Amino acid sequence: MKLNSQLNNYTDIKKSNIQNMLFLLKIFSLFFAAIPFFQRYSSNQIENNVFNSMHGLTLNIVAITIIGAVMLLWISLDKAKKNYSYINKIEIPLLFFIFTLAVYSNLTYGNAYKFLYLIIIITYTIEIGGNYGLILAAISSCLILAPGIISDNYASSFDADLALSALFIVIAWTLGYYVKLEHTHIDYLTQITNVDGLTGIYNHRYFHECLEKYYTKDKEQNLPLSLIMIDVDFFKEYNDLFGHRQGDDLLKSIVSVIKDNIREDDLLFRYGGDEFCIILDTTLEEDALKIAERLRIAVRDYHQEGMEHLANKHLSVSVGIASLSDEIDSSLCLIDKADSALYRAKYLRKNRVEAYGAVWHTFKEMSNPNYEDILKYVKTLISVIDAKDKYTYSHTERVAHYSELFADYIHLSTDEKTLLIFSAYLHDLGKINISKDILISDKLLSPEEWNELKAHPTESVTIIEKIDGFEDVIPVVKHHHERYGGGGYPDNLKGEEIPALARMLSVIDSFDAMTHKRPYQKTKTAEEGLNELIRCKGTQFDPHYVDLFVEMMQNVDE
Repeated sequence: MKLNSQLNNYTDIKKSNIQNMLFLLKIFSLFFAAIPFFQRYSSNQIENNVFNSMHGLTLNIVAITIIGAVMLLWISLDKAKKNYSYINKIEIPLLFFIFTLAVYSNLTYGNAYKFLYLIIIITYTIEIGGNYGLILAAISSCLILAPGIISDNYASSFDADLALSALFIVIAWTLGYYVKLEHTHIDYLTQITNVDGLTGIYNHRYFHECLEKYYTKDKEQNLPLSLIMIDVDFFKEYNDLFGHRQGDDLLKSIVSVIKDNIREDDLLFRYGGDEFCIILDTTLEEDALKIAERLRIAVRDYHQEGMEHLANKHLSVSVGIASLSDEIDSSLCLIDKADSALYRAKYLRKNRVEAYGAVWHTFKEMSNPNYEDILKYVKTLISVIDAKDKYTYSHTERVAHYSELFADYIHLSTDEKTLLIFSAYLHDLGKINISKDILISDKLLSPEEWNELKAHPTESVTIIEKIDGFEDVIPVVKHHHERYGGGGYPDNLKGEEIPALARMLSVIDSFDAMTHKRPYQKTKTAEEGLNELIRCKGTQFDPHYVDLFVEMMQNVDE
């Protein structure tokens, strides 16, 4: 990103400096073009003995006025060129007209100023390109050679004009070739800065630059913008099994599939090793979801050698989507949201498409009329967790998603589903008051440290109870660490004494904790985690909800 920005800044500064230099060259050429006129007029005045000081002063004032007017006109034209490309079509003929008048208005002095045509050739060859330079050189040659061909008065200078015409052509061709080489070099530098060498698509640096540009534009114009993040499932295992060369071929194949299933204006980038991003300008979330699902299916149906040896038996990707909304205040925030959605898609059996905030749409059906204010508080508290501890935040996101799936699986009412998901998001909120050394410790905790960790449900409640509208969340959060057979905390409840949603949350929370890396215990596979839930039925967990959760997880579409 830094290298790319430096190159672009250097190019912009260089282009601006060259344009300023060429503008000054044109201004000076106008002064030169005025000299033959004044030389002719002054010689006439002297020959007729009508030249006097007063008359000379008047001439000077008129001359300065004319020159000033021409300069103002040229400055206006130069500024207008930045917005209107057709200005060159006015400026070039105007210069030819002025220079031709200057050359042929004074036979005595005009021939000495035929070099003025070089100004046109040089400036516009640099500005527009070598082909235009050759055309302008040909026009200039015709203008200085034509009089010598059609009139004997100019025949004496024809040989010199012919040599000058050849010089025009040589200069236009040489300078044009140099300009072309420089542009080719700049394009090459831009390409190696912006393009990924392996896949041939745009790279990580250019992604940030483009996203910032589109984010600023669409935010200012109140237009939609969506971002898709893609991660290749089991790519590390594929690399380990077949080697990096075949892994590179796999990435190229996936890029080819993605290209075939996105729109012409969509921008594809390689974000990381096996991660890709797509910027969808002026695209709503629902349209982005359709594109993402089409991509997922296309990749799944693509046959790649060796996929049958992997866990899911076929090629697949996990996809996360985020779209502009009021809560997204920067391009980096949009990336974070898409990355969060991708993470949710990947941790739950992969081969999925997830949109950030899709879970929030459920809450619009809440019976509570203040759901928007409640939702705002929940999102704020989640942000606090994220800032304090990334592991707790990731765990919270996963538990909330499992809770959403489980609520749908057992057909909870909208209000019960909302309450379970809110509780999932806030169940570890109290950990923000616990020392990070305890949270990430890879050693057995001391009794004092363990007591501090066990206090987090109560700490969560202390924070939640200060917010109106969260009263029903409190018992679920407070009792999600109670044990069905007794002996849990903080109140040693058991059986039906524990709120039903707290019993559900206990199963979900424990399964995720067991199946994701933590510093103080070995990570279990999903199958091992489900077996552990079954083993602890009736002692730690409600048997009914364990059976339902295991049944749901075994029926999740891989």
